[in-house]
Amino acid sequence: MRGWLPVVLLVVACAPVRVPLDGVYRVGRFEGDGSFSWSASRLSVKFTGSGKVRAAFRQIERPATAEGPGQPVRLQVELDGTSRQLYAEDDGSLVFEQVVPPGAHRLTVVRQSEAMIGAARLEELELPPGAKIEPWQPQPLIEFIGDSMTTGFGVEGQDPCPFSTKTQAVTAAYPWLVGLSLKADVRIVAWSGKGVVRNWGDRPGPTVPDLWKPAEPAPDLVFVALGANDFWSGDAGPNFKAGYAVFLSKVRAAYPNAQLVQLALEPKSAVLDDTIVLDPVPEGYGFGCVGHPSSQTQRFIADQVIERVCRVVKGGAFCGAVAAAP
Repeated sequence: MRGWLPVVLLVVACAPVRVPLDGVYRVGRFEGDGSFSWSASRLSVKFTGSGKVRAAFRQIERPATAEGPGQPVRLQVELDGTSRQLYAEDDGSLVFEQVVPPGAHRLTVVRQSEAMIGAARLEELELPPGAKIEPWQPQPLIEFIGDSMTTGFGVEGQDPCPFSTKTQAVTAAYPWLVGLSLKADVRIVAWSGKGVVRNWGDRPGPTVPDLWKPAEPAPDLVFVALGANDFWSGDAGPNFKAGYAVFLSKVRAAYPNAQLVQLALEPKSAVLDDTIVLDPVPEGYGFGCVGHPSSQTQRFIADQVIERVCRVVKGGAFCGAVAAAP
């Protein structure tokens, strides 16, 4: 029996380091089984070592939507500053593998596609044998609640083009750009075509207030950008502002210590005193798929939020980050 010990130790020493879900820094809403649905759901791990890194995910549902046939989930994997886009295969699998040299490394996976595409799940995360996991430094948390503009619908396309996860990238949308500039983590609840009291084209189904639930940890700052789908026919109806006010009160009650700010495309949809009314988009910025904001427009929106946030956020918690932003 004693003769087996060196062999067992050798096998263990050569085995990859498997990282459980609770060993990963997560931003967003994750279920206990590792599944996640919302845009910008993120997993990050910092480690030292050398060898193969492997991250395996699976799209566990691919429903048809109001925008068309089922679409593959899209993830962005960034390892040591270099990013790669992954799309679910026909069997739902998404696998990332790369060999890293000795040293310190940072791995981050971000969900690019939105919740209506269907949930994905972390199946396995393996680091090189002997890798040592280092703590990930948390940042202030901003929650964004919105619709297709918030999800980056069509941002990488050029109109005319249909909805596709190949052109939807939350990392090119204003919430992600704001988070980068303010040095904050980003959490999103947003669904294309959904409104406050009515959906685009009066589509049946829940509205964003029906879908939203509070989550832990509580955010430091919340941006709510809704209303475009309520006004799809030019008139949001008499219940819009009242319904919006009720929802904003619900968010405020759930996060009493967070600053709540509304983003409005035009003054008529403003409900809160703390509202950033966005400037009209300059001519020539173009459109992404199905008339949605282009990458240039998303950058234009983000720049306005970054520039104005200190005027509406009480206490100036983010003002230092804004001053330091390029």
